[in-house]
Amino acid sequence: MALFAVAIVVLRHVLTAYNLSDIVASLRRIGWRYTAASLVLTILGYASLVGYDYLSLRLAGHPIPIRRMWSSSFVSHAVQNSAPMSIVAGGGLRYRLFSRLGVTGSETAAVVAGNLLTFVIGLFAVAGLSFVIAPIPIPRSFHLPVHSLQPVGMVFLLLVAAALFLSERGTGTIKFRHRTFDLPKGSMLREQLAVSMADWLLSSTALYVLMIAAGPVSFPRFLSGFLLAQIVTQIIPLPGGVGVFEAAVLLLRPPGLGAPLATAALLVYRAVYYLIPLCCAAGIMAIEASGRDKRRAAPPVRVAREISPHLFAVLTFVAGVILLAFDTLPDAPVTLTWFNHLLQLAVIEGSHFIGSLVGIGLVLLAFGLERRLRSAFHLTVVLLLLGIPAALLRSLDVASAALLLVLLLLLLTARAEFNRRIPFGAEPINAGWVAAIGAAVGGVGWLGIYLQVHGQYSRSLWWRFALDENAPRTLRVSLSVLIAVVIFFTARVVSRARRAHRVVTRRAKGARDAARAKTPAPAAMRPP
Repeated sequence: MALFAVAIVVLRHVLTAYNLSDIVASLRRIGWRYTAASLVLTILGYASLVGYDYLSLRLAGHPIPIRRMWSSSFVSHAVQNSAPMSIVAGGGLRYRLFSRLGVTGSETAAVVAGNLLTFVIGLFAVAGLSFVIAPIPIPRSFHLPVHSLQPVGMVFLLLVAAALFLSERGTGTIKFRHRTFDLPKGSMLREQLAVSMADWLLSSTALYVLMIAAGPVSFPRFLSGFLLAQIVTQIIPLPGGVGVFEAAVLLLRPPGLGAPLATAALLVYRAVYYLIPLCCAAGIMAIEASGRDKRRAAPPVRVAREISPHLFAVLTFVAGVILLAFDTLPDAPVTLTWFNHLLQLAVIEGSHFIGSLVGIGLVLLAFGLERRLRSAFHLTVVLLLLGIPAALLRSLDVASAALLLVLLLLLLTARAEFNRRIPFGAEPINAGWVAAIGAAVGGVGWLGIYLQVHGQYSRSLWWRFALDENAPRTLRVSLSVLIAVVIFFTARVVSRARRAHRVVTRRAKGARDAARAKTPAPAAMRPP
């Protein structure tokens, strides 16, 4: 949470000279053509990630054809890219998924180690070339003996060359804390290097094609900043490096690339490279979990049933955050003018209000989906059914409506997995979900403050209602979110207090009844 807060402060510092309208205009400038190109590169990038597991399985002595292992590998990488401590999370998930293919625990550990080697050697190779060709200057205030990353790039290239040389000789051995690791021999390390370099180049190009929407940008200089940002996010245990990656890329962007366009490209990249693969992984798990009864005992179905509630919890939370973010942003003037002739102001403002309640409701219900609560499932379905028309009525927000529709269809596919009939208020919520909800609410509040300070609503009162892109809807959204959160946690506290009181009363009554049963009845008095 502290690191995320630091990243938000950095983003605010970088964007302090720009209005939100500049970022929205940059989003429109990117358009569908560049987004489609980024999506194609993302598909190729995830194909290279599947190659990680394919080569590591061969290295572990358990080769499996790609047609049998690609879905397990794709799901592992899609979740791993959006998880904190990605190596640990990916290793645990990979163990659950690969066990259905007959891969043992020790072989899975070897796969994780092989993936880490592939990841590092490709990163060192691509970063070494990039840092040598287009080095990033180091501020003199750091008082370091070097003034750019060029020497670091040379060291990276020397390490890669040494690893390849030792691998070709068959004598590559790494010692770390009294443990010995052997490098792959022969062509295996070269294949790992090729797959990893393809992964890094494709993942970086998927963002690069979004940033060139406004004009040419130096790819080597961009690649150096991208790789340095990735190195930073691998050190910091945040889910997908959210916030930190964006802040690093903005600080390290090539000269001549404006911050609004870079921010817009990063938002699209976060959706294309992280959110869409995560939705596809949830779809694969939902389809496997909805197998017929005769397949219920199959290992793929068991694994899918274990993982799918966690994936849907994450997707529901992300969908709620996205919906809240879209509700706080000002509407396009063209859309508002068109809606002015079609709908009344009350309908548009009511749709905004309902959309904000749906967004915070999805954020609050996500933990219930993770616990497989039937009540949370039904409430989520109801909110999604309300959110789809609300998104269309408020400003013809097709993107939000499509996101909610896809999530609804996937959720209905896996409805049998939410089978716990415990009341929603009776399930305890842990500190992790409380922190996530706090981060979401804080992010919406920060966005509202940013819009208020930077000219969007600086001269408007929060109760002003108008068909105008400058109407301060974000302030009303923030207020509704705050009220909903307060009501949610107050209701939980009251509900738990009532249940505790009932339990204490029931126990006290049971103790009194037991005491009465043990006390002998008084003897009848004899007549005189």
